[in-house]
This record gives sequence, structure tokens and C-alpha cells, in this order.
Amino acid sequence: MKIPLEGDEHVVVRTRAHPRALRGAAWMFLVLMFLLGVVLGLLTRVPSLGPGWATATPYLVGVSWLLAGLAALAWIVMPVLRWLRTRIVITTGTLWTVRGRRTLQRIPFSMVSRVRSKSVHGGGSHGPGTLEVTTPRGAVSIRHCPDVRAAAAIVDQMTQEVLRMQALHSTEPDDSDARHGTTW
Repeated sequence: MKIPLEGDEHVVVRTRAHPRALRGAAWMFLVLMFLLGVVLGLLTRVPSLGPGWATATPYLVGVSWLLAGLAALAWIVMPVLRWLRTRIVITTGTLWTVRGRRTLQRIPFSMVSRVRSKSVHGGGSHGPGTLEVTTPRGAVSIRHCPDVRAAAAIVDQMTQEVLRMQALHSTEPDDSDARHGTTW
């Protein structure tokens, strides 16, 4: 999705969530492969139960693979696709979280009252974490933000810049009074 920028706004950072977001999918892959191996191993012993079971074994193997495929689609493929399609975008005026063609979150910096970064253990000084942005409408958490401290510093800097620009514009005299002969 192309983000609609206003005026002289431009993109400062465009990234996706840290690959640590895929740890759950990786663990599910390992668990699913283990369970599929156990089930298929047990199904090799089914024919010894009798002739009726011997004819059912190919169907049971097919059902096992089908269930494993559906589970892989739900627990592995979908999270990976979601990760691939999600972007974190910081512009000079707004913080965006975009998934595919949909905007999940749009936070103008003029609404930001507090920015906090929570690093994960073992991430180091430039590691991933959660970016927490507080607005009058509530707090927003962006998980798995890569280099969360740098992202928090950029958001804080852009917020200060936007607030400074708003303060400058609110103290400038109105041009309409000058046109009517009134000056300050």
C-alpha cells in the first residue's frame, strides 16, 4: 500500500517486524513435524491389528497428511505471510502500521504524549522490542519492532518537531488582519 503523505511529509523509516516474530511459527513447525512423525510411525503398525485395518491404513495416512497440511497452513504459513505483508512506517508526521493494503494503525505525532521502548532480553543495545506510544485515546503497542530504541528516539524526535512547528504556527499573526489594515 502506498501511504498517503501530506504536503512536505516524507518517509523516514520503512521496515517490517523483526524476524523474532516468526519464532512461534518455527516452534509450531517443529511440533507439527514431530507429531506427524509419531502418527505416521504408529500407522505403520496398524496392519498388524488385522486385515480390515490394513485396507484402512492408506486412508488414515492421507487424513494425517491432510490434517498436518491444514495445521501448517493455519499455524505456519499464515503467520509468515502476515509477517511478510506487515510494515512499520515512520514519516515526518505520522507513525503507521500497514498490513497489505490495509492501514492497521495511524498515529499522527501531534497526538503522541509519550513514547517508550521495551527491549527483549538478549536483544542487545540495538535489539528488537515493543514500541509503546501513548496518545489521548490510549496506548498503542507495536511488537517486534527492530532496533526499538532507535525507533523510539526517531518517533520522539519527530513528535517534538511536529509540536514545535504547531507552536510556531499558532503564534504567527493571522494574514487576514493584515489585509484589512489591522497590524499587531
